[in-house]
Amino acid sequence: MLYDIDLKTRLTPNDPVPYSYFGSEVRFSDGLLFISSRGADEIGAIYIYEQLADSWILQEKITPPNGYEIPSTRFGKSFDVSGNTLVISQRRCQPTDCGGNGGAIHIYDLENNEWNLKQTINEVGYLHSNGKDIAISGHNLLTRVNSTNEEIYHYTRQPSGIWEYKQKIWGSKTSAFQISYYDTGYGDNIQILGSTALISSASSYVYGGGTEPIAYLFKLQDQGGWIEQAILRNPQYKSGGGYILTANEVVEDT
Repeated sequence: MLYDIDLKTRLTPNDPVPYSYFGSEVRFSDGLLFISSRGADEIGAIYIYEQLADSWILQEKITPPNGYEIPSTRFGKSFDVSGNTLVISQRRCQPTDCGGNGGAIHIYDLENNEWNLKQTINEVGYLHSNGKDIAISGHNLLTRVNSTNEEIYHYTRQPSGIWEYKQKIWGSKTSAFQISYYDTGYGDNIQILGSTALISSASSYVYGGGTEPIAYLFKLQDQGGWIEQAILRNPQYKSGGGYILTANEVVEDT
């Protein structure tokens, strides 16, 4: 079914620069519009807009924290928001390893109408740069890491407010051996909603020894661990990201 949609507003950054990739990722949450611009000022930024009447007003521009203003590290290439918490990935940015293998996750909380940095997680290895590779819902955070192997890390927010590492999540058809020798795209697209997570794998090894794009459906158990519930297969997709996780079901993104 096709709908006629009229353009209401065109948003552009108030400080445009070439190759800023403004709008490469967009989220809408609680009346706020979040727009990624991983090339802004060569270091990346997240623009946050608030709607007032018929206009969208820039509320805040978030750039890398002190010590992380490193060009071409793709701050904001992937991000997600849940309630008053915003998580932003930075591909490789550890101050002690600016040129190579250090990735980071920056976590912000909304306090008194300002987004304040609460924590930076450094020990995540090299963050992969493709797709939506970080997701948050409530007190649970999932991110794709490419260190020795492609892995999904699960972090949980403690009562103190600090985020701590919980576990690695593997898909049953995406083994550590396969990932070591092939880029399976495991975790190129991560979605999490409540106690359900959807994790794509662009070229997992499946039945018969061949490869095809699939997606894994996981459920969070009462003990805090993620258990695989199902594998979604649709060969027409070129990657495993052809699904959208909703409150009641998984739908195909056609």
